[in-house]
Amino acid sequence: MDTQRGRTANVVIVDPDPIRRTYLSQLVKGVRGLRLSAAGPRLLEALHSPGVRKKAQIVVLNLDGQEMSSVRGWALLRLMVPGATVVGLTRGQSPYSLELALVGQAIVLLRPDADPKVICRGLRNALVGVQGWDATLLDRVKETLMLPPLKGRIAIGDLRCDLRAGLVRLEDRDIHLTDLERRVLAYLVRNPGRPVSAQEMLEAVWGCTPSSGGTRDQVWSCIRRLRRKLGDDGRRPDVIRTLGKRGYVLVNSH
Repeated sequence: MDTQRGRTANVVIVDPDPIRRTYLSQLVKGVRGLRLSAAGPRLLEALHSPGVRKKAQIVVLNLDGQEMSSVRGWALLRLMVPGATVVGLTRGQSPYSLELALVGQAIVLLRPDADPKVICRGLRNALVGVQGWDATLLDRVKETLMLPPLKGRIAIGDLRCDLRAGLVRLEDRDIHLTDLERRVLAYLVRNPGRPVSAQEMLEAVWGCTPSSGGTRDQVWSCIRRLRRKLGDDGRRPDVIRTLGKRGYVLVNSH
């Protein structure tokens, strides 16, 4: 029995990468019953029209960008399209993003580099309301539930950070961090003990990719400024360690 027969749905795609947006648009158009309503790099751009918001039934989201790596992004999504079915695309490298996807009730969770047939199957599942998660991502979601909550306060040597309050002190001196520097530091804290590559940081914090104009130099420059403000020595780092091409990792904190 074809459970999809007769069902139709309007789809909105949100992804900062223009190449991936085009690719996903082509996949959506190839699935019977799905109609592409809009596509954009961010929620507000993709869902700017009241007509699009009213008709949107499925939202395909890149969960690795800056917008969806916060509770605010998910709250905005549910405010704009409260009844929409969510198809999430993520590499699954950030436990925090996986936790948000779980709370945000993403019915389908897949890797962005999955085989096109797998993504199309996920879209068909979303059309009929059937859950379809990548097995590896599902295992990581389960692991995420067993992780301790994100610490709002960290201490590394003489450095004290209260990320929730936005306060940073070094040897009893207040250190001013820009919003961008705070977000980079917070992302490293959310991924303890795991190297974060420059490209992942670029997508998660800047919300862009090399193909959409982002560069690894942006990440390197921000890390350099952050290290300087935190009293870190790049040759013998006490706060942020570089692990070659693998990326950056926060030195053990408590």
